[in-house]
Amino acid sequence: MTACRSATSRPASGTTASWTTAIPNPDDWTQGVLVTSKYGTPYTYKYRDLNTTWQPYVEFDWKVTPDLTLIPGVKVTSFTRDVDALYNKTKPPAPLNYSETYTEAQPSIAAHYTIEEGWTAYAQVAKGFLAPPIDVFQVAKIASIKPEETMNYQVGTAVQHGRWMVGADAYYIDFSNYISTSQVPGTTETTFVNGSGAIYKGLELETQYALTDALSLYANASLNHAQYKDNYVWVADTPQWMATTGVMYDSPEGLYFSAIGKVVGPFYGQDNTTDAKTGQPDFANAYRIHPVFTADVSVGWRLKDLGYHLVDVTPSLKIGNLFDTHRINGFAGTQSATGQALYWTTPGRSVFFNLSVTGW
Repeated sequence: MTACRSATSRPASGTTASWTTAIPNPDDWTQGVLVTSKYGTPYTYKYRDLNTTWQPYVEFDWKVTPDLTLIPGVKVTSFTRDVDALYNKTKPPAPLNYSETYTEAQPSIAAHYTIEEGWTAYAQVAKGFLAPPIDVFQVAKIASIKPEETMNYQVGTAVQHGRWMVGADAYYIDFSNYISTSQVPGTTETTFVNGSGAIYKGLELETQYALTDALSLYANASLNHAQYKDNYVWVADTPQWMATTGVMYDSPEGLYFSAIGKVVGPFYGQDNTTDAKTGQPDFANAYRIHPVFTADVSVGWRLKDLGYHLVDVTPSLKIGNLFDTHRINGFAGTQSATGQALYWTTPGRSVFFNLSVTGW
């Protein structure tokens, strides 16, 4: 539901390690040649990115009363990123072999309270941790970037009565060491900096009404406020509001259908540049993106026990961006030669057909 980028919250389900490798060299299949990128080499994306995450945690449920449960816990996250690139994405391209480890303890406590049958309330306080993305390594000069840390507060309630379901919540997230992208004046290059911090806060409301046992109406809306602490500039790429509404049908006989429309409210594409003299970020909003509406439709049919060892056959069709909207939906940087602003637009209408078959 939330439009914010949360770095929170509850302990993970276990200890994990993951390895990822970048996509192969870009190829032009029409000519059978490697494509030279704007960084001057076709090997820009030929690198190995190894991510190792350890997340030991402990938590327990404390049944204070029959209606009140407290869930305290703590998680320790250790994240190591190793990058080995034949050519880093810099001008001029250069090899990169770099490793960085980030570690943080994250305590949390949650409370669940049953007010009466069908009506519950909850609250949570948690410390969050978000390691820097790989982008901070793909610059000419790697800065000493600290991981983002957050203190997260959320309260909410959920009610189910008759054919109605209603949920509401409020959140407040205090970011420290906020990582932001900054454009270097006079160039199209970007760098990464730790801002002093940012505050995310907002309200959310969700409701669903069952017209019949199979047909229901759905709506969701949120008001979001995200600004840096010292200058009250809006954080880039954070919509000020969002809304979704639609109809859903799910028949016991197998037919299902949904039509959902979504509006993403206004936001800014950039919130700072780098001062050429001091090298520090100069915060100001630029490139306002206006609200965008899209609609998706999907329909399918679950066919059961067709014989011939077919337990389940489900054909389905999804149409994305039903009205073929092509409005601007994001800032894409500036043109390298002229410095003119570039924008992303909503992808056109898409049609997907899927057929899943389960047998025995």
